[in-house]
Amino acid sequence: LARIVLGVQRGQSLSMAKEAALKRVDGNAHLMIAAVLKMYDNLSTRAMTLLREIRQRRRAEEKLRLASNIIESSADAIFITDAQGLITDVNPAFCQDVQRTRESLLGEPIATVKPTLLNTPAGQEVWESARRTGRWAGDLNCRRPGGELETVWLKLSTVKDDEQGSLHFVGMVSSLSHLVARHHALEAAANHDPLTGLPNR
Repeated sequence: LARIVLGVQRGQSLSMAKEAALKRVDGNAHLMIAAVLKMYDNLSTRAMTLLREIRQRRRAEEKLRLASNIIESSADAIFITDAQGLITDVNPAFCQDVQRTRESLLGEPIATVKPTLLNTPAGQEVWESARRTGRWAGDLNCRRPGGELETVWLKLSTVKDDEQGSLHFVGMVSSLSHLVARHHALEAAANHDPLTGLPNR
């Protein structure tokens, strides 16, 4: 081993240093050194593989943490259900939208939490389309917990687990009512006199 180290220090490659050292030893020592070097190679390979796996796992954990932070801080209401439509997770914006806690929503059917959004003929069509094509996006009318009607933009996507073949739905609900109201207000301001309210033309 010392000869190999000295050979590498002299500028030889590891394989050249091994060959030079093995030529200068007898048969028994040759076998012992070959066995030790093989063990060293195996340990080195395993150590490198383990380091690679640790790096990959850290990257995956970082991605999961980032995705979780994005969902948690999103202003849009996001829900995740299983294949039967039972809620498996929601973000704070969804809890605020339906005025319920996350714990009380888990395991509930999304159709009972948002009945006017998904428990209607149009809502059933949305689910069937998402199940068939993998995604659906469009505007729907639904009622808020207070009873007022609002227009929302719903994006519904399917997510499949490759290993187990299980299916989940991810929904993102954005309120369009305030955007529509703002559009009408801007349109009115552009086409009407602000003092009298009469049309400009």
